[in-house]
Amino acid sequence: MLRHWLLLSTCACLMMAELAPEQAAAQATAQRGGWLGGRGLGISAAQLVAQEPVQKELGLSSEQTAKLADLPKGEANQRGFRDMSEEERRQAMDTRAKLVAEQDKALAGILDEKQLARLTQIKMQAVGARALLDEDVAKRMKMTPEQTEKLQAGLQEIMQAARGGGGGPAQWRQQALEKVAEILTPEQKADFKTMQGAEFDLSKLKLGMGGRRQ
Repeated sequence: MLRHWLLLSTCACLMMAELAPEQAAAQATAQRGGWLGGRGLGISAAQLVAQEPVQKELGLSSEQTAKLADLPKGEANQRGFRDMSEEERRQAMDTRAKLVAEQDKALAGILDEKQLARLTQIKMQAVGARALLDEDVAKRMKMTPEQTEKLQAGLQEIMQAARGGGGGPAQWRQQALEKVAEILTPEQKADFKTMQGAEFDLSKLKLGMGGRRQ
């Protein structure tokens, strides 16, 4: 399942907040049918496992930690996402998706099955409501097309509100989860909670733009 988790997170909300309305609408369209179509610009499993709190939670050995340094790395992009053309943004997302796929494959060779499962749970918590836009997750949750449409609309409202500069990533994530609570059935809520596993303290992590804690 880890390989399907290609980068939906609060960082994507922040990117959307910087875009002009018409650009944000186009970006939102790209999200439909998958987790940003596998092309998002959020936090990856590799970025999570690089952080000490996650390494401690997974119980990584010194040998495993050393191997993390050899994970595939991308080239730093000095241009802001908002300064790119639509085609450049698509290319950037494609490039990032390929990198994350390579990193996830490498992680599967470093972590054991239990560690991978826990990392997936932590990533689901970090991504929050957007996890439900993943086709595999939505299918497992038995979400209806109507529920998915309502979720997409609700997340778009939150993105547009964030564009006004109010609140912060943690608040936006909470608002998104509240939207999920309105949409899901009691059984689906229970399933979603189970899929996230034991609660992890996300405040210990760097999840937002510029590495800010949320």
